[in-house]
Amino acid sequence: MKILNEKAALAEQAVKATTETARAEINKKIEEVAVKAEEAQKLAEVAATKADSAVEAQATAVQTAEVATKEAQTQAAEAVAVKAESVTKTEDATKAVTAATVATKVATAAKAAAARVPSKAVIATKPSTSTNKNSATATVTGLKPGQKVKVTVNVRPKP
Repeated sequence: MKILNEKAALAEQAVKATTETARAEINKKIEEVAVKAEEAQKLAEVAATKADSAVEAQATAVQTAEVATKEAQTQAAEAVAVKAESVTKTEDATKAVTAATVATKVATAAKAAAARVPSKAVIATKPSTSTNKNSATATVTGLKPGQKVKVTVNVRPKP
């Protein structure tokens, strides 16, 4: 805009100039201003091209950012799902460890109880106080309450 104002002012001076030399000088200045105007126009075109390229680059960057944001959101959702699955599996594993610990304790207790059970019942005989010749008394020890016992009695035939 400044260049155009300067050119207009010089054209006005050329019209008012009284000598040919003054007009030639003013015309020379007008040509210099015209060259400056052309250079400014070229610079403006280059700047416009660069601006267009920058706008295109920005649009591409925005698209890339949107795609990256969507991908990040997808990955974040997958990470949350994996974390939830991990928590569930950790809880299951903890329950399994607890169950295994209880089973080990039960097995140890059963083994200890089995070791205390006598392998053979001992019969302690008592002198018979019965008046009946066909009776006998015996005490069995080493059995648990309610445990069943098989008893075999040999009976001699009468002579």
